[in-house]
Amino acid sequence: MEIHVNEVTVEIEDKLLEQAKALLEPEGMTVEELLRQFIRWCAENPDLAEETLRRWQKEEQKAEKTKTNNMDKEDISHG
Repeated sequence: MEIHVNEVTVEIEDKLLEQAKALLEPEGMTVEELLRQFIRWCAENPDLAEETLRRWQKEEQKAEKTKTNNMDKEDISHG
């Protein structure tokens, strides 16, 4: 069986990367190892991965909307 390997580049904000490292280090894991495991999990569980990723996307959109609304309220109160 022939194995094909692809290189993936992931851009992560510095603050988020530092938070991830702080959480993973005590577990003896690196961010790279976690990403490899996550990609493997997605490949092995495509239906669950799709459902989970869509849920996370909706949660992120909701959080961004809330953040934007809060910033708008601050502008109004300071304006």
